[in-house]
Amino acid sequence: MKITNLAIVAASIFWGWQMGWWVLAIPFALLIAIAPWTPAKWDFSLRDFRWIAGFCTTILAVIGVYLAIAGQDPYFIYKLLQWLPCIFAPLILAQTYASGESIDLLILVFGQKKTKQFENPDRFQIPLTSLYFALLIVAASAANTRSIFFYLGMFALVALALWSSRAKRFSIGIWLCVLLVAGSVGFVTQIGINNVMNALEQYAIEWYGQQIMRKESDPFKKDTAIGDIGQIKLSSHILFRVAIDKQNVPIRLRESTYNRYQASTWLATNPQFTSLEPNPDRITWQFTPKDIPHSFLTISETSRKNKMLLKLPQGAFQIGQLPVDKLLKNQYGTTEVQGTSGSISYQVQFPLKIESGIELDSSPSNDDLYVPEGEKAALDRIVQELALQGESPKEVLRRVGSFFNRNFRYSLNNSVAKDKRSTALSTFLLNDRSGHCEYFASAAALLLRDVGIPTRYAVGFFVSEFSPLENQYVVRGRDAHAWVLAYINGTWQEFDTTPPDWTSLEKASASQWEFISDLWALLSFKLSEGWQYFTNSDLIKYWWWTILPILLLLRLFNRKKRIGGVKTQKRSLKVTTKQDRMLADSDFTAIEQALNSRGFFRNPSESLKHWLEKIDIGSLNQELGGVVELYYRDRFDPLGITPLEKEHLKVSIKNWVNSLRARAIE
Repeated sequence: MKITNLAIVAASIFWGWQMGWWVLAIPFALLIAIAPWTPAKWDFSLRDFRWIAGFCTTILAVIGVYLAIAGQDPYFIYKLLQWLPCIFAPLILAQTYASGESIDLLILVFGQKKTKQFENPDRFQIPLTSLYFALLIVAASAANTRSIFFYLGMFALVALALWSSRAKRFSIGIWLCVLLVAGSVGFVTQIGINNVMNALEQYAIEWYGQQIMRKESDPFKKDTAIGDIGQIKLSSHILFRVAIDKQNVPIRLRESTYNRYQASTWLATNPQFTSLEPNPDRITWQFTPKDIPHSFLTISETSRKNKMLLKLPQGAFQIGQLPVDKLLKNQYGTTEVQGTSGSISYQVQFPLKIESGIELDSSPSNDDLYVPEGEKAALDRIVQELALQGESPKEVLRRVGSFFNRNFRYSLNNSVAKDKRSTALSTFLLNDRSGHCEYFASAAALLLRDVGIPTRYAVGFFVSEFSPLENQYVVRGRDAHAWVLAYINGTWQEFDTTPPDWTSLEKASASQWEFISDLWALLSFKLSEGWQYFTNSDLIKYWWWTILPILLLLRLFNRKKRIGGVKTQKRSLKVTTKQDRMLADSDFTAIEQALNSRGFFRNPSESLKHWLEKIDIGSLNQELGGVVELYYRDRFDPLGITPLEKEHLKVSIKNWVNSLRARAIE
């Protein structure tokens, strides 16, 4: 089926409308629309088309690998589909402005030699416009607007494409009725398919997230590894980067906060997320209008979804350089942003001293003092051992911190309950006395609650590793951490009882080849930054200016290559000179001149083959078809024709002209 230029133009506008990329769609549609009125056509050889196709395929591979690795987003395939019309635009423009109307798809993909094994390779002679038309519709669907207007637009485009190929023996009324019935059945069917695809897609995304991506914290619940059998395995993959003055390091960046412990799980009871309004610049978000002595840091990371939790230091009161649609914050300090994807770098201001800051988290509630009955016995025993009752909060913190530092050690091996009457946490406190940060933070939080100090459980990351390669701090999966927020003197303060050597133990288990993955992570990060800058800048508006120069350079390169005159192939050696081309053209010109003398003239924008197909000269049409095919092979096939075939072409042209002159044209 032949797709007209009008259908390509309409599909391009439809794609631009669905994506909102008018600056890309309109220039491309104009280039396609003016092609029929272009006075000259370019003689691209099949080898030229293969070079352009290879160039487009390389760009496709680079962008695909980048989106899959740098973005680490299970939805990357949709982004890739959206960009396909841009990636393959040079190929469709080359065919639109070329002298031929179709390309042998087999030769384009496999080459001349491999197509010989096919019995009838002519059936693969297709215009690329058909494939590109389908590509535009698929790319538009990747925008996923979920609107009835998408289906109506797609239906109209398909109807436009089918109109030029409809069978003339059926009336327009019958054709329209069949089209409407097919469209209605398709609409109902796509609803059912959509439901099935949603279920399969969700399953695939969950699998992808479990196998490849780090699972982001849940702002409502935190399942710890307390009591699990085995050893915790943490990744050395770099998750994000922090630019900060060394005097403020190490520092903890909080991602989520919870306040109720139950069966090895921390919960956030009744979290109330409220939306904050940005400053007039739309990229600055201020939690308090007061200005206090502060420092700042910059966090650079990649958003893997349309929303994410921010990593914030204690007391953070302003976030800048954050272009998101919405920022939500709950009463526990957990902050979520929506409407962001790709690389982002946001600046956070936080107080130099937490005591001088403005308290932004909610005041304690009864849930911040809740202690599970199953943990009471072990906690009371430690409270009595340390004589914590009646002591000031400051003294309690000192004794509890000293208790964990002197009597416990850090380990990634989990403590397991010895019997049904004990718990994993009580076994950690009374027997094993070794574990990871979740044990230390949970035990310390409940110990302080047992003596009347409100606490909350915070999870996030510990920033301590400076990378000379990047000249900033890097945070890996193994830097995930948990600590306590204790309410002392009207302020929530950080309290960390995990032994300070835990980071050294984590680094000791790192692979000696870690620097290789770090180099790859840095490359991916820089590519992501560059891509983000490109897509957010005005450069993308002028992408189409590069297409015509590329085609012109290709044409000049092809001309210089032909002047050299020598082409080598593995299966044969062929010498092609400019003189040969001129002789072949002059021979075939005899046919065109003979037809001109009979009143048949070719439009300058019309290809030779298409012009000859429209001329009715009786039985001579079939003979002329064979002559044209042989002439096209001699002119455009990289391997050309043999000397014997060339001589046969000359004789055939001469005989056909003589036959035309000897008879009257019907």
